[in-house]
Amino acid sequence: MALPLLILIALAASATPAAAQQRLGTNLATHTPNASFDCTATPSAVGLLPSGVTNCTYLSTVFGAQSTAAPFPGGVITRVRVKAAAPTGPMRVVVARQIGTTTSGIGCCFYAGESQTFTPRANTTTAVRVRLPVENSIDPVNGVRVVDYLALSVLAPGVAIPGQIPGNGQLDGSLAFFPRLSRADGPSGRVDGYGNSLVPLLNADFTPLCGGASGAAGVSGIPRGRTARGELRFPDPRATAAAGRCLGGASARNGSLSRKRAKVPLDCNLSSRCAGKLKLRSKRGGGKLGDSKFKIRSGARKRVNVKLSKAGKRAAKRKRKLTVKARIRVAGGPNDKDKIKLKR
Repeated sequence: MALPLLILIALAASATPAAAQQRLGTNLATHTPNASFDCTATPSAVGLLPSGVTNCTYLSTVFGAQSTAAPFPGGVITRVRVKAAAPTGPMRVVVARQIGTTTSGIGCCFYAGESQTFTPRANTTTAVRVRLPVENSIDPVNGVRVVDYLALSVLAPGVAIPGQIPGNGQLDGSLAFFPRLSRADGPSGRVDGYGNSLVPLLNADFTPLCGGASGAAGVSGIPRGRTARGELRFPDPRATAAAGRCLGGASARNGSLSRKRAKVPLDCNLSSRCAGKLKLRSKRGGGKLGDSKFKIRSGARKRVNVKLSKAGKRAAKRKRKLTVKARIRVAGGPNDKDKIKLKR
């Protein structure tokens, strides 16, 4: 148990600031799945041993560019890829959370979410669209560091683990859990994982939250400033989006329009609930068209009803299509602003 935790600690310390969309995890082009066992067996230095269960989770502990750790300050996993051998079967990608404090040390791993169930094709790489918010945060006041990792769960017996065993005899591949990490583990987390040399063949596309680059203070990665409520303060999204796309705490999509209301879909991009306020302004002049408070669970999408102002009702009466400015403020996360279209 000690070696894998030290590896995870080192990975957390070396996480780089977020910029444009990036790839996390194993380079699948240079790895070939050669694990012929399923979750009923556990790999060890003396060979395969019975696990006593039929499902399991493998969390990569590989260093450097092939780590599955979320970069600071977090973001959203939008697509995962799994390179599987045969036989194949049902799987999920799970978010495993490492929590460290200055008083109680490092705890790993806590269940923090998972994808839908999918079955990858055998003897090839399968890409799956997902929406998984992940976090990499520092609370210097309370001495808490949170880092999320992606892991791969195999849900049934008789399914070959999508992984490569390098054959070097070192415990440098993954931290394995029997049975799998799941919602049933709750906030208590799991400490029964152990190190082994199998490298899970998993990678993912990651879009960061805004503020990961220009918001960092020195090498510590702590954003400049704090709000009156003690939350970390992020800079305006436009200040950090120059290197590529980034996300606010919640982001807006094109919506619908009636004579009195607008309905705007909002995506929550945080690993916790999004609570804040959506304001609609005219494209020219910035006049108020309406606003609404919202609460959205992590990773979810919700259509927010916005009651139109007098100016908004006049605009909706004149036109069937409106292009408006959407400004979104989210407690504890970066704000967002963009242009969206509303249509009757």
